[in-house]
Amino acid sequence: GSLPNYRQELAKLCRVEGPEGIGKNGPAIAAGSVQKSLGQGLFECFFGRDGLIAALLLCDEFPLLMRATLLHYAGLIGMIEDIHREEEFGRMFHEARNQDDQIAKEISRNSGWRWPFYGSVDATPLFVKTLCEYVRKSGERGFLNEKYIGRNGQSYTVAEALRFSISWLVRRMNSNPEFFLEQKPAFADSIAN
Repeated sequence: GSLPNYRQELAKLCRVEGPEGIGKNGPAIAAGSVQKSLGQGLFECFFGRDGLIAALLLCDEFPLLMRATLLHYAGLIGMIEDIHREEEFGRMFHEARNQDDQIAKEISRNSGWRWPFYGSVDATPLFVKTLCEYVRKSGERGFLNEKYIGRNGQSYTVAEALRFSISWLVRRMNSNPEFFLEQKPAFADSIAN
């Protein structure tokens, strides 16, 4: 058989009917469930790094996907310190699931994770890179003034999300003697990167 059309497959991951809607319904999920009768698929959620890489790679063809990904992800930036989420102020999430979905419940039961889970060191610099690339390519400088609602229910601008993320990067790098950006799992059953 022939390979599927990537635009049609991307539209499915973006939860829209066709390629013309890509980005209009938010960012893409990582993968779709082949058999819906089996319930939610293991990767049928948002992954910070993967969504940002997809937005970067597809930005020329689907700039609205990049924009939608940045706005949605800004709303998930860490706002508090929570060890079981590995949430830290300014940190971008690793994996975002509804805490009530069956896979989230299983992961929480087996590993102690809470949602969204922030155990990623690469998603935050990718958020900064993707945001800067979007403003550069689109020329939409006003995007930095666009508002979003943070996890704490307060309104912020995209420029503030950028500052929050950069502040996390600086704090994390300052915690390493060589100034490296280092993954430090917060608890025993955290993600092993």
